[in-house]
Amino acid sequence: MDPNDLAFVGAAEQAQMLADGEITAPVLLEVYLERIERLDSQLRAYRVVRYDGAREEAEVAQQRLDAGERLPLLGVPIAVKDDVDLAGEVTTYGGGGHGPAVTADAELVRRLRAAGAVVIGKTNVPELMMMPYTESLTFGATRNRGTPPGLPVAAVAAVPPRSLPGWHRWRSDPTAAGRSGSRRPGVECSG
Repeated sequence: MDPNDLAFVGAAEQAQMLADGEITAPVLLEVYLERIERLDSQLRAYRVVRYDGAREEAEVAQQRLDAGERLPLLGVPIAVKDDVDLAGEVTTYGGGGHGPAVTADAELVRRLRAAGAVVIGKTNVPELMMMPYTESLTFGATRNRGTPPGLPVAAVAAVPPRSLPGWHRWRSDPTAAGRSGSRRPGVECSG
């Protein structure tokens, strides 16, 4: 498999490839770090990239794999949103205020690490978690390679690029009786 294709393989398959020795944790991590280096100046998806810390975690994960240890995510790179505490990093909630770095991982991160995940860093979130799109004065607008201006990133994640002409401007959620219970704009209309 071409190393660049690894970024598009699911976490479960990556974990299996690592366990089977088809790829090493440091090599898999470098695939992601290279993509971040190449694309993030345009996309601004990451607020923090833990180059050194993630590389150390990948090396330790590989040592554990080599020793025969198996965990659900051992060696698999992941990222957390900037509304989740990550020990040693500041949690900004997408805002401009910068307090001290937190000293402990959130329970979510603790469980991911216990499963063997390698934490690459923190990704941008909407300012103070209040907007339907990821854009702030502090960190700029986060984009997806297929994101038209003003479209929330979450909406694009669910819509394959180049299929955007088929947007539905309104959606109706069915009730238990099968009738339309509410009528509101779809997420792609936000922003």
